[in-house]
Amino acid sequence: MSHHEFLSFCRETKPRTIVMLYHWDCDGLASAAIVQQALTALPWDGTLHLLHPQINYYFLTPHELERIRALAPDVIITVDLNFSPDVIAMLEQCAPSVFVFDHHEQTAQLDKPGVQDPAVPGCSFLLTSAFHQPQSLIAVLGMIGDCFEKNIDKINN
Repeated sequence: MSHHEFLSFCRETKPRTIVMLYHWDCDGLASAAIVQQALTALPWDGTLHLLHPQINYYFLTPHELERIRALAPDVIITVDLNFSPDVIAMLEQCAPSVFVFDHHEQTAQLDKPGVQDPAVPGCSFLLTSAFHQPQSLIAVLGMIGDCFEKNIDKINN
């Protein structure tokens, strides 16, 4: 399933419960806001739970996995988390559909539903492109907050 299909997937299947796991930094927060805005624009009346792993953890603790399972999500979305394939496999045990939106090198090898592209300067930029939205101040804030020095050339071009 490609990134173009995520919003169509939600429109068609109307999942009751979506869990979105996001990175706790500026890019992760901006990315979560972009996904939340896109879902709000759909004719969808499910519940979106926003969660992030313990700060400075790039994995999920057993307690966090239990919390996710207890929510019984139909869909799990990860944004800007750079999770290892093992963590993604654990999430796939918690929900029938898992989408990964990320711009880190590690996730480029995943080939999972969503978008994984390390050439994009921030997950927030990746999401606005994936959802065919104009670049917004939220996306720019996320990208700059993620790593200003790494992305300055991309901002100027």
